[in-house]
Amino acid sequence: MSGGVTHDVESYHSHKSTYIRIAVLLTIITLVELYIPFLIEDIPSLRVIGNPSLVILSVIKFAYVVGIFMHLKGDRGIYQMLFLGPLAIAFGCYAVTAAQVSPHFEPYFGYVKLLAEMSPEEIDMQRNPDKYEEKLQLPSEDELKKAFAATSDFGKGEAVFKERCTACHGQKAEGMPNLGPNMTDDCYIHGGELTDIMTVIYKGVEGKAMAPWKGILSDEEIQNVTFYVRSLRGTNVAGQPCQGDKVAN
Repeated sequence: MSGGVTHDVESYHSHKSTYIRIAVLLTIITLVELYIPFLIEDIPSLRVIGNPSLVILSVIKFAYVVGIFMHLKGDRGIYQMLFLGPLAIAFGCYAVTAAQVSPHFEPYFGYVKLLAEMSPEEIDMQRNPDKYEEKLQLPSEDELKKAFAATSDFGKGEAVFKERCTACHGQKAEGMPNLGPNMTDDCYIHGGELTDIMTVIYKGVEGKAMAPWKGILSDEEIQNVTFYVRSLRGTNVAGQPCQGDKVAN
């Protein structure tokens, strides 16, 4: 009793059974949040929805905790507005910021799109290259140099590069931060010989964004891409700075 007015606690606050139901629901949502990273690991094509789904689930949990356990749902409208108004402004600022930085994530979404288009066997091949690895029987460096010197049209390699490689290396092969290096300078992380370039394309680079393309691209396509990448050396498109060792043309 306060000031002669008696408050009915049972009617003002949510019933105990409601608390239990909400607690169970929040527990289930938390378990789903914990499972999502493992699901994404098993199915890489779902990465594009991974972070948004976690944000949505977090908002749902937040709403239940504040609305039910902190009793905002039963408070007067003025208190709800004092809480929800700034929250809406914060979400608006987040949306504006996300719209401004979203172009920087285009390579990521491009890579996710590429994964989504792959078959389960191709995805497994990228994630577990050792299962499919065979001893590479590459042409010799001299053979590749002769074939490269005799090539005047790199269009076939360029077509494969633009379809498969721009998500990590950029539309002009200028490189992307934390993804692929600049392909137009004279710097190479794994060697600048034709056999070096071809080996990286075939086998990928463990622990890096460079995936193995053996079994996904044909041998001819890999050779065409190798020659196209080699043809870009020294064109120096503005992009990522030199990474690795400089090699002579």
